[in-house]
Amino acid sequence: MRLPSTAPQTGAEVEEPRSSRPPPAHVFEIGTLVSGVYEIRRLLGEGGMGQVYEAQDRRLNRRVAVKVLLPHIDPASLQSEGQGLAAIRHPSVVTVHALGIHDGIPYLVLEHVAGVSLDVYAEQRQRSGDPLSNKEILDLLIKVTEGIVEIHKAGISHRDIKPANLMLAPGSRVVLMDFGLVLPEISVRKNKVVAGSLGYMAPEVLTGNVTPGSGPLADLYSLGVVAFELFSGSLPYEAKTPAALLHRQLSESPPDLTKLCPSVPPALKGLTAKLLAPEPRDRPDDAETVLWQLRGIRERLAGTQPESVTFSALIVDDDPEIWEPLSLIVREVFPDAEIETVTNGKEALRAIRRRTPKLVLLDIGLPDINGIELAMYVRGLRLGERCALISVSGRASPSDIQLLKQLDVTFVGKGPRLREMLSAQLKKLRPARTQR
Repeated sequence: MRLPSTAPQTGAEVEEPRSSRPPPAHVFEIGTLVSGVYEIRRLLGEGGMGQVYEAQDRRLNRRVAVKVLLPHIDPASLQSEGQGLAAIRHPSVVTVHALGIHDGIPYLVLEHVAGVSLDVYAEQRQRSGDPLSNKEILDLLIKVTEGIVEIHKAGISHRDIKPANLMLAPGSRVVLMDFGLVLPEISVRKNKVVAGSLGYMAPEVLTGNVTPGSGPLADLYSLGVVAFELFSGSLPYEAKTPAALLHRQLSESPPDLTKLCPSVPPALKGLTAKLLAPEPRDRPDDAETVLWQLRGIRERLAGTQPESVTFSALIVDDDPEIWEPLSLIVREVFPDAEIETVTNGKEALRAIRRRTPKLVLLDIGLPDINGIELAMYVRGLRLGERCALISVSGRASPSDIQLLKQLDVTFVGKGPRLREMLSAQLKKLRPARTQR
């Protein structure tokens, strides 16, 4: 493709890096009771088009996310987004609860997803010396693509797919978050503000040339950037301005992924390169095609890993004096249990990745990663798909217990009834967990 002779005139406003922008004014002040139901607790995030708050639904006593648009954005887009998302029922897409207006401000009430973002999780794995494996990355990409397929079927595009907007959540979910940029395909041409994350934006987004029907192909480009970054640890193109990024996209091929990550399967390298094609027509036809290819690659790479028939348990507590009492309780229910003990969350993650136990008993007050954060990590990336989590803690606030419940973690308090209560929970596991 021939480069423009001058810097591109995009006709679109690209969102500034968040670090360079002043803190946003709150559309809803903290403490506001929206429509007499949703109590605004804190700002979860903001972008070029809107803000998302954590709120408490007083009627149903649950946490929710409340999204509002910034004043300069057409409020009709929020209704379009809500209607599009409400038509989707998929684990990788947030659930819509309600749409309303408070003091003249339209808002959208969404599912509050408890978990950890992929960028944070990947960085934590990298720091611990145990980066994501090819299999884990492939499983992640499949789940992300499944969500993309669903939103594209609903006629909308995400427009800001990146690791920070992918939430690893309980139930082995990888949830597409931050739909602040979602646009119905019919409205793409009318949109004059293209807010997004520079390194993940397709060339046609940078030039403002996303025509109706081509928005999904821009999402596929972003998916290619995510894949490249997960395998290599870096973006395919680094640039400080939209013009510089566009120049590199149009004039340079992405770095050779196999040189940066020699273990990446050739088929994945080829698919990633196709997703990063500067011309939309050179990318895969749609997300369903990408999903089919990813599943095919996984099937070809799949191997069998026999599971141990022995009940295994991991005790995570920085107080060694509790290890023996807990071990005795476990062995009362599972006499042949293999029990491992660790003192902190990082050791626990290494142990779980080495061999996922049938049971993890964890304290909330760990010295590094607290028990709730550890549960988020374990639930987030299929590490705990076949693992029961029980929090055995001396102190836990009502909000801690509620969040543990969201993460599918049973809470048992330390105290005189510890043996009775923990044994009762362990017996519930026995029929399902010891079958051969």
